[in-house]
Order: sequence, then structure tokens, then C-alpha cells
Amino acid sequence: MVYDKFKDQTTVRVGPYVLTRTMDYMMTSSQFFMMGVFTFAGQRLEKPVGNVTIAFLSKSKDLKFLNDSDLYVLADGERFNLGQA
Repeated sequence: MVYDKFKDQTTVRVGPYVLTRTMDYMMTSSQFFMMGVFTFAGQRLEKPVGNVTIAFLSKSKDLKFLNDSDLYVLADGERFNLGQA
């Protein structure tokens, strides 16, 4: 968490968390990460946050993720196509 006293706003960042299994990384030299960020007014969270940003980061020697960038989310037992990442 970082508080900006000039904006009277706190930014919370979590991650990045590695989503790649160790064996996948060893075999492909590719990694996939996820992180989240949100802001709120003041120094204490007093009410629910309106927006949260979820970011995905990738690392690959052969630009693997440029060739396959379709983004899907599985939530509540349903698959949602979010288009190109």
C-alpha cells in the first residue's frame, strides 16, 4: 500500500503472482503472472472499492504469448471470451 498525501489517495497492489507451474517453466522457459491494483480515498478503506484492475504479465524467450493472446475467464462455472489480450 502506498499513500499519496497530495492526492489523499491510497493505492494497493498485490502480486505479481506466478501462475506457471515449475515443470512448465522448465520445459518452455515461459512464465505467466497476475497482479491486482486498486485505489481508494484517504488512508483507511471505509467502503467497497468501485474498480479493480487485474493485470497479466508474461515472460518468454520465443515471444510465445504474441502468437496466442486470446483471453478467457472461467467464473462461476461459465467461460467468458474477453477477446485479445
